[in-house]
Amino acid sequence: MENELLVLNTEGVYESENLNYDELEELLEEQFTMEFSNLEKLEVEFKEISSPDKLSDVVLDEIWNQFANQIGLDMTSDTLLKQYNDKHPNGYTKEEGAKILKDKRYIDANKAMKETQKTGNLKDEYTGKKLKINEKANLDHVVARKQLFENPWRKIADIDTADLANKKENFAATNESLNKSKGATSNSDYIKNREVREKKLRDQVQRANEKIDKKNISDAEKRNLKAINEKKLNDKLAADSKRMLKAEKKAKKAINKDIAKKVPVKIANKAGKDAVKSMFIAALFGMLKEIMNALVRFFKSKKRSFDTFLDEMKNALHSFFSKIKDFIKVGIDSFVGSIVGEIIGAFTEKLKKLPNLIKQLFGSIRESISYLSNPENQSHSTEIKIAHTSKIITSALVGVGAMFLGEYFEQLLNKIPGMTFEIKLLGTIANILGMFLASLLTGILGAIIINGLDGFISRKLQEENQKQQADKKNELLRIQDIQIFVAEQNVAVKRNHIFSKMSQNHQKLRELLGDVQEDIYQSKDNFKQRLLANEIYFDEKQNELEEMQSALNDLL
Repeated sequence: MENELLVLNTEGVYESENLNYDELEELLEEQFTMEFSNLEKLEVEFKEISSPDKLSDVVLDEIWNQFANQIGLDMTSDTLLKQYNDKHPNGYTKEEGAKILKDKRYIDANKAMKETQKTGNLKDEYTGKKLKINEKANLDHVVARKQLFENPWRKIADIDTADLANKKENFAATNESLNKSKGATSNSDYIKNREVREKKLRDQVQRANEKIDKKNISDAEKRNLKAINEKKLNDKLAADSKRMLKAEKKAKKAINKDIAKKVPVKIANKAGKDAVKSMFIAALFGMLKEIMNALVRFFKSKKRSFDTFLDEMKNALHSFFSKIKDFIKVGIDSFVGSIVGEIIGAFTEKLKKLPNLIKQLFGSIRESISYLSNPENQSHSTEIKIAHTSKIITSALVGVGAMFLGEYFEQLLNKIPGMTFEIKLLGTIANILGMFLASLLTGILGAIIINGLDGFISRKLQEENQKQQADKKNELLRIQDIQIFVAEQNVAVKRNHIFSKMSQNHQKLRELLGDVQEDIYQSKDNFKQRLLANEIYFDEKQNELEEMQSALNDLL
């Protein structure tokens, strides 16, 4: 009865008795184990958060890196445009123009034009009129020779001016007056402001005619000279804008097609060579740095033996090969910087340091994006992200500063006798010393800033880690509280279940005992009835026996 009452009292206490508390306990245990593992990882990470290197070490590394960087940049600073201009310092000259006219392709085309004119079928491609046999006809270069020579893309492609100027698409037969009037001006520029140009031409003829009137010659001679001037004027005024633009478009299309074939190849080839040079310099200085560090460690060690020396060299090589990715990144930065520098350099030659600037800035941009997009860094605070990005930008700015400062030092050193002596592949002594001094000054400044940022980042990382550890510990305590509650619930549910089963069993037992007792009572009555019937039966049989005995006795 006591158990029954206990069950009855606890049946309405919990509303979630249908939950599987055993499974819930297992899930909580798994969560606890996982969170505890994360806590252990955080504790390991905290120990691995390194303190900033000694400022002296950072300074040496930064100076070393900047010097290697400046040498790499200097070896790849020249653009294809600059290289071409260095080979042709005199620019476009009369000799260059005359050489184009002496080219066999021009001579043959000019001869063919004159033969056509003799037949009377030569058409002026700028006016649409037929050129008479006795008229002076010129074979014009639609895109002028000087214009083609000064085309930066042609220089980058390193195509001979004659190969472009003397393309058949760039030839146009026209009258001499119009050709001389156009000169080296492009067709599109020549037809601009047509009204202004034609007024100037008329004014020129008027002034020329006025001079003729003042000459001491016959009227017939004056009329003849004026007629010539008028003929020249009409030839110039006959220029058809549509025809001239069409001819120019056709010529440029053919010329640009040839340029477009070679420019990408030249730029890619140049960028590839620059990338290899940059990687080689970076790798060379990286190897020298590791070897020097290994030697320092060797001489500082108490046990100096050949085996110790070999071990240090092995460690140096291992450290070197672990940084191969960094050297590849240098090559990528150089490759992209060279391509962008060549493209921009084609539009302006004023910014001579532009390719190197692009290489420096592109590297920092690439590295910043890589850092910010890394999922592992997403959990860091904004302060840490800004500090790390500032560190990357500082390195780039230090490189840029070293670049310009090196140029300044080089100019000063060039004034000293003997400093202009050139060392093959490296440059002049002034150039090398200038880069070293610039790397020294900017390296010290950059190292101080970077070291300070490293210290800030390290402290912030430690603070974040400690906060995360505290959060994990609180989470573990919360899970433990839930585990205790669930365990208590589970015990209560199971206890209630047991008491309920006991109550049910007791009720069934009572019902069974009642049934048995009733059966016993019923069986007792039936037994008495059967016993009475048996007694009657036996009495009847006894009487029959007695009668039979009596009958036998009588018989006997």
